[in-house]
Amino acid sequence: LLGVWLERQAVKAVGDQVKPDAARRLVARFTALMETEFRKGAGVGEMAAALGVTPTHLTRCCRAACGRSAIDLLQDRRIFEARRLLAETNLPVGRIGESLGFASAAYFTRAFQHLTGLTPSAFRRAQEPAAAIRPS
Repeated sequence: LLGVWLERQAVKAVGDQVKPDAARRLVARFTALMETEFRKGAGVGEMAAALGVTPTHLTRCCRAACGRSAIDLLQDRRIFEARRLLAETNLPVGRIGESLGFASAAYFTRAFQHLTGLTPSAFRRAQEPAAAIRPS
């Protein structure tokens, strides 16, 4: 009896899971595309076109699925990668911005500072380990 009850509970649990609707499937396709294209400087418009939808529809689906607009998700991904590169490499700030598709170093700096509260250079300095400070 216990085995039958466990099997019924497992089937019931699978039935209770939220099935991905069209919006969630589109956002999943968008995030997969974004992961491969975010360094190329493609905007939401180009990505929406590649997915066969309008930017407005894509943004509406992103907001419904995760509460953020498509451009916010794209910008967050780029800034996440910028933070990683600033912390783990010695690449110049301008080169990092360029590698992430920002049109200029100044635009990269403004976008980074807007989202993190620090300039890229200040962020990099803050990431330096405390061990780098030598005791006298």
